[in-house]
Parts: sequence; C-alpha cells; structure tokens
Amino acid sequence: MQDAWTDAAPARGHRKFAARDYAAALADYQASMEYPENLEVTRAYRGSRAPEVFYYVGLTQSALGNQDAGRRRGANLPPS
Repeated sequence: MQDAWTDAAPARGHRKFAARDYAAALADYQASMEYPENLEVTRAYRGSRAPEVFYYVGLTQSALGNQDAGRRRGANLPPS
C-alpha cells in the first residue's frame, strides 16, 4: 500500500505541473510526504522518495516565483 501512495501523489503533481497548475502541483508534492492514518503505514526507513519529492517541491516553488524556497528545497536552479 505504501508504494501505491508514494507513487500516486507525485504522479498527480507531475500532471498538474505539466499543466502549469503549480499551486495544485505543490500541494500534491507536499501531500506525498504525509501518509494518511487509514493506510497504517509510515515513511520508509530506506528507499524513500523524499529526495525526489523535495526536488520537485523546489522546482515548483521556483515556477511559482519563489527562487529562494526552490534553492532551499534542493532544485538545481541557475543563479538569478
């Protein structure tokens, strides 16, 4: 069940990012780091997708015009 959740939320974020709905994409990326209580799972000890999600959160922050937040989240952004 954990894999389904960790794959679904980022995939939804990717679709919204591609459609330039950056605020909704950001919400999906951030939601992918939280696990609903009803799933009865927690974050993986190893093999977590957190680094990937942090990258996309940074990229989305940058697309929303917040370059500093993008850099803090690890997106490789060119200097402004």
